[in-house]
Amino acid sequence: RDMLRLKIIDRIIPEPIGGAQNVPGRMVKIVKKYIIGALERFAGISGEELKSRRAKKFESMGFFGTE
Repeated sequence: RDMLRLKIIDRIIPEPIGGAQNVPGRMVKIVKKYIIGALERFAGISGEELKSRRAKKFESMGFFGTE
């Protein structure tokens, strides 16, 4: 959850009950759903815009403010 709060990751993919190692087929379906969703969100965005957003994301990872 810290990585999510720090915006290092975009989301946490929940494991199925029993854990991914016990139901790998179910986990594959869950991950597939999230990958397809991400691809759909990015489909209308130009490569240059995606590159710019990614650069800003990585640049912000090294910044910690004191509020």
